[in-house]
Amino acid sequence: MNYIEFRKQAPRTMSSVSELYGEMSTELEHKLNMLHCIIGIDTEVDEFEQAIDLNDKVNAAEELGDMLWYMANYENLMDYPMENLQSKIPEFPYEIQSFSSKLKDYFKKKVFYNSDKYDQDIRKVYEMLKVAVIDTAQEMEIDLNAIMSKIIAKLKKRYPEKFNTNDADNRDLKAERQILES
Repeated sequence: MNYIEFRKQAPRTMSSVSELYGEMSTELEHKLNMLHCIIGIDTEVDEFEQAIDLNDKVNAAEELGDMLWYMANYENLMDYPMENLQSKIPEFPYEIQSFSSKLKDYFKKKVFYNSDKYDQDIRKVYEMLKVAVIDTAQEMEIDLNAIMSKIIAKLKKRYPEKFNTNDADNRDLKAERQILES
């Protein structure tokens, strides 16, 4: 599965703020959905680091795929052009964790200061984070096309129709792990 196909399938299993909480301003709904993606990226970064500490390559690959799932949904929300994953030479050394933290900080300022001043910083740090994820997968010899297919299969197992809170709270982790190991 390539990234364009992954982006097209990712929204099927993303929760909708308006479905969960009812009608609100379009701007607030959009910002909350973006915040969901940015916080989600950061939680996956922490889970990735735990998988590395445990030397669990299957889980590490899953967490990189989960980061890409949040990134795909973020790019859909931001209406980024559809393009496949590609590594670019970063402008300076990077770490996934530092970019994830910077992204949260800039987004916090955008939303809670109600300022567009940080939009360029958000875009730049986001792009560097995406490159860091791609390059980390390459360094670990993880096939991102394969892991994206497994992430979609895992999420289809978790949410047979689409996202719902009950399925989110009652996951079959054994079945999901089998999908990831296949």
